[in-house]
Parts: sequence; structure tokens; C-alpha cells
Amino acid sequence: MPRAKVWPEDRQRSSQACIMCKGSKIRCDGNRPYLFCVARNRGDSCSYKNPKRQRRQAAENGSVYAQPSLRTPPLFPSSERSPAVRKVCFPCFPTKNENFYSSMEFLAVFLSNTSSLFFLHFIRKTVMNRSGPSKFTDMTWANAMLEPDNSIHSIDPCPDGSIGSRKELFRYYSEAASGLLDLFEPTEVALLLEDSIPTDRIQTMSARARVDLAAIFAALAIGAQARGSSQENTGLAKLFFAKSKSIAFESMLGDSYTRVVRLFTLMAFYLFGEGLRTTCAIYLGIASRTAIVLGLYVPAREGFIMQETLGTTYEILLALLQRYSPHHRERLWGNLQIIDTLTSSLMGVPNGQAFLVPKTNRSAEVNLPSSVQNDAFQSILNASRILQRSRERLRNGNLMDIPIVEEALEEFHTWNRGLPSELQGTTYEKPAYDSWNDNDRQIFVAQLHVSCNYYSSVILLTRQFLIANVVSRLRSSSPGDPSNTADKMVSPKVQRLAYACISSARHVIETCTRFINGGLVKASLPFIQVCICGAGLVLRFAAFGDEPGSDILGGFHEACLIVEKLAELSPHAKEFLALLWSFAGAIAQKNKLQAQERELKASNYVHHLLVADD
Repeated sequence: MPRAKVWPEDRQRSSQACIMCKGSKIRCDGNRPYLFCVARNRGDSCSYKNPKRQRRQAAENGSVYAQPSLRTPPLFPSSERSPAVRKVCFPCFPTKNENFYSSMEFLAVFLSNTSSLFFLHFIRKTVMNRSGPSKFTDMTWANAMLEPDNSIHSIDPCPDGSIGSRKELFRYYSEAASGLLDLFEPTEVALLLEDSIPTDRIQTMSARARVDLAAIFAALAIGAQARGSSQENTGLAKLFFAKSKSIAFESMLGDSYTRVVRLFTLMAFYLFGEGLRTTCAIYLGIASRTAIVLGLYVPAREGFIMQETLGTTYEILLALLQRYSPHHRERLWGNLQIIDTLTSSLMGVPNGQAFLVPKTNRSAEVNLPSSVQNDAFQSILNASRILQRSRERLRNGNLMDIPIVEEALEEFHTWNRGLPSELQGTTYEKPAYDSWNDNDRQIFVAQLHVSCNYYSSVILLTRQFLIANVVSRLRSSSPGDPSNTADKMVSPKVQRLAYACISSARHVIETCTRFINGGLVKASLPFIQVCICGAGLVLRFAAFGDEPGSDILGGFHEACLIVEKLAELSPHAKEFLALLWSFAGAIAQKNKLQAQERELKASNYVHHLLVADD
């Protein structure tokens, strides 16, 4: 009986191949451009023929783990998209460079091809093909990285603490969010933390006052999360977050104040620290949509020309409203931009602002009082805008477009030269930490966030070139062979950008090793944990492709030691540690198999004469 026909969209291989691979009759992964086309210096000629007829859609009764959304056609057929529609709407939908992956409950989760989680998925597939199955490549375990089983609804009984305890938790929040968030005025914090507010009094407060109180609760939850992973801190974090969430949803978002944007930004930051990436993206989407509806993206200085440029009554009204609180609105929009860019680039979720806001209105400066924390906030905001602009251009075209990446790196070079002196070249000594006050600790964390944000941005922009370089080495004749032609398969520019990715990863590890081992970090910093884990994956993947340099493996082991120390404060860091060690174990398994194969090949010519027992 003949075998049933397998439709192209149901095949494990790609349903299409580029023209060059078809002519050479070699396998193609269907991406544009194909990495090996780039490695063979023919990336510009990597193109695809248009299909002559429309393929039949896949059957809906697939396997249990099949996800029909993978084969859902775009809302706008390619022949019907005008250039304007394609420019704004098309990146919102998954392309051939993007995928859906399953969380623990087999829920389809969107991952962009430029995200850190997509890079992790690519590494798992590569290691699986080269060294076979292992704990690192086990999909059931790896999917927990998307959404760990950590229910935020189960709350252990825990008192909300005294006034002094609340002030301490807010100090930890200020330290963990230093340079990344600037959402509270000092007078506002002092007023809201003045005394304990009974539950019955909350119900009699105005809607705006309740939302402000919910924002304080969210900040206290972040502070308890940053203070450590003890049972008391975990209970406090869950309790305060539950209070904040209860107030946030009591009117089902019926009151669209700017305070709602602040509240959901804070709750998204807490969920980011908990590792609940999908839930974090949903909360951040609420904040982004509310901010756009309220017109926070419109710069204050454009209020007087709004009638000529926009022309609608609604937008003119928004411009007039800005005149009363322009700095507050711009600062709120800047906070949202930073967190939105960080989560979209690291987690791969669609950016909540990139496809909805006019590009000419997204670069307003935030006017803040002069301080190191505010300078760090503005610097990270500017770096986030550079990264987001570059990622949008790469998403809409070639992910390995060298001119776009070089232009972005040049922008970062200019950004680096414009940093205040307090944010670069500062030397710290371990004994100084004991004499620091709260402001000194916040300044140090802000400087650390600025450095790691810069290095991580360079990694995100250049990681595709590292992949091309490593894959070309894996496809070469044999690792370490003098006749290896891998360097000839990749252009010099691709190699230089790949080395820039490795160098940035090493700088992340070196910076964090010096400060964390020196005892200068006392709080759980979720963004730093993600940066260290991402840098460790980059270094080990480079070593997996036999990239020359003994410092690469040394940097990876340093990353593991740092994450192990951070795991004392954060349970989520334990997952990162297990991920890194399982990756190292998979590579060790591959090396062991290769050694056994070499011994087997040599057994016909060499025999053991004297063997010592263990």
C-alpha cells in the first residue's frame, strides 16, 4: 500500500529552498538568507521563487502537540499588501524567521528570531544534531524556561510587615530598579509609606489613590523579591503582588489613567524577576496599549504644532493636556520603552510599542533632575532606542545585514562617548561597600545596569554572525585540522562581528565576576542574571564550534560560578545554573563520543599492553 502523501507544510524539512540550494541539490532551511549561503559569500543571491500555486492548508486534526497557529496565513496576502500596510503591520505576524514554541502547558508562545530564547532553542537543536539527546535538549525540561511552574496565585499567610519593614523593602526596590525604572517621586513615597493602611480604608479611597497605592504594593513586592529567596521574602512578595493585582483589575481597567501605565509596568517588572515571561508580556502589553491610547508618546515640545501636523481633535486635546504634566508623561513613556525593549529582546515577545507608534515621535528626551541614577536612566533609554530601531530594521529585512549592524554599533560608539564621567571608568574596592549608604548602592547598581545593557545590546546585534561562524566550523572537515577551511567560508566582516559578540560576552562575565565576588551586590538583580546567563550561552556555544581561545571556556565557568552565587538570592537563578551546567554536560557527552570514535578507529593499529586498574 503506498505511503500517504505528506504535504509540504507538514514535513519536518523546510517546505521550500533557495534558488542556489536547489541548483546545488543541497538541503536548505528555508530562512532568508540561509546561513551557509552567507558562509559561502553568496548571501546577496540567496532568494526564493514565488510558488506557482497556493498550497493546501494543513489538516486541523494533527498530533496532540501540533499548533495550528503555525500554519495560519497572514491577515494580509502578499499580493494585497500596500507598502504602507506592510511597513506597519507585517512584523506583527510570525514570518519564516519566527516560530511558536510550547510552554509547560503546551500553549503556543511567540518567539522572535532575534531573541535570547530563540537562540537557546537554536543551540538545543544544534547540540541535538551533533551529540544526540541529553537533558539539555529535552524539550519537556527546556520548555519550563518559557514559563516555570510558579503559581503567583498561591499565597502563603504572611503579614505585610511594619512601617520600617516596608521602608526597607522599598530601599531594595530602589536598588534593584536603579537605572531601569524611575516611577516615584520622593514626596509621594514618603506619603504612601507613612503609616499602615487598613483594608476597609482602601475601599473608601478614590480610584486614583487606590491605583497609586497598588503601585507602592507592586514596588514592595519587587523589593521583597530582591531581598532574597527566603520563605518570608517570598511570602511578602506574593502578598504585596496579590494586593496590587486585586486593585489593578477591580474596575477591569475601566479607569485609563497614566497611573495604570505605571502600575502595570511595575507588575511586569516583578513578573520578569519571577521568570514568568509570558505573563510579563501580557501585563506589559496592557501598559503599552494604555500609554498609546493616552498619547504618552507625543513629545511635549510638539504641542504647539499639533494642529498643523495631526489635525484631529483627539490628538490636539492630548497635546494640550501635556502642557500640565509634560515631564511626568515623558518619564513614564521612557520607563515603558526600557522595560518593553528589554523583555522583547530577551524573551522574544512582540514589542508592545514598535508597531503602533509613529516613528518620528519616539525619541523625546526625558527631563530629569541631575543625578547619577537619572543619568543612567537616560543612558539606558537612549541605548534601548538604538537597539529597538536596529532590531526593527533587521526584522523587516535581512537578519545578517552587515551595514545595518555596523551602523547600529557606530551609534552605540557615539552613545558611549557621550556617557557622563560617573558612568564609566569608576573603580570600586570591597571595603568601601560597608561604608556605603542607600544612595551609593543605587548608584553602583545603576552603573552596572548601564554596562550590562550595552554589552547585551551588542550581543543581540552580532549573535547571528557568531552563529554563522560557528556553524561553518561545525560543517568543516574536522575540528582542529590544519586543513580546516572554515575561516575561508566566512567573510572577514562576519568573523569580526562574531568576535565582537564573544568579546561583549566576556566583558559581561568579567564585570559581574569582579563586583559579585567582591561582595558589592547584595540584592537579587533579575536583569543582571539574564545577562550573565546569555553571555555564558554565547561563550559555550563559541567553544562548541572550536573557536580558538582558552579564555572562552574560562569565561563560561566563571559565568556558572557567578550564577551559582546569585542562586542563593533568587530561585530563578537556579534554573539558569541548571541550564548552563546541562549545556556543558551535553558538550562533554559529545567530546566523549568523539574520543570513543577515535579510539575505535585506532584499535586496528594500536593495542593496550599495560593497563592500570582504577
